[in-house]
Amino acid sequence: DTLAQVAKLHSTMGVIGAQAQPDVPSVLLEQGVRHMQDTARKELSILGQYRYHSTASKAAVRSTADARAKRQALVELDRVWWQLREELDTYLDVAQDQVQAYQAAFAQLKGYRQCSAGFAQVKTAYTRATQTRTEAHTRLRASWRRSQAQLGELAAVIEDGDVFGELLAGDCNSELAQQTVSQVSAAAGGIRMLYHRHEVGGLGKPDDRLTHQAVERIAASLARASANCQ
Repeated sequence: DTLAQVAKLHSTMGVIGAQAQPDVPSVLLEQGVRHMQDTARKELSILGQYRYHSTASKAAVRSTADARAKRQALVELDRVWWQLREELDTYLDVAQDQVQAYQAAFAQLKGYRQCSAGFAQVKTAYTRATQTRTEAHTRLRASWRRSQAQLGELAAVIEDGDVFGELLAGDCNSELAQQTVSQVSAAAGGIRMLYHRHEVGGLGKPDDRLTHQAVERIAASLARASANCQ
């Protein structure tokens, strides 16, 4: 994957830096560059899909804002949900910058091979890419901690306010109840994205027990409320 290619790119840069000759065998630059460019494009596409779903989920919540504002529990739930969405969107911005920086570095490597870019340009692009990688990893770890905590808070609001029980009490096909389930699904999907980014970035699998606990609490609350609709 894109971010796992850092070591390979670093190795290539090390060879170039050590020799610093215009006749460096082109195979050292060609090896893996095309693959890394393709992978970067795929990663950018994946991030774009997450961005699309984020925008769609926010639009859906806004469409029922007036009805939700009449219920205090939903007002509190929305407050936490928007904080979580902001956290996820902030990380998406950083991750997108990272992938684009790597795309630029790969392009400079290709240009160096074709004699249309100098070593200084390659080095500058490489330095920028490694800087954005560090920034993205730092942000990812912070977003993971905050998002898990916010999902836990979301579960607490749903449980303590018996949100599903209230919404389904008068209407088992409540649009607001369905919207709330969609909100929870969008939040959980965003956290799954952060989990995926840990793996893609070579950071290993983060501890997701808090996420599972929160989702289980929300699912149990929905099941209890739905039982009255049987």
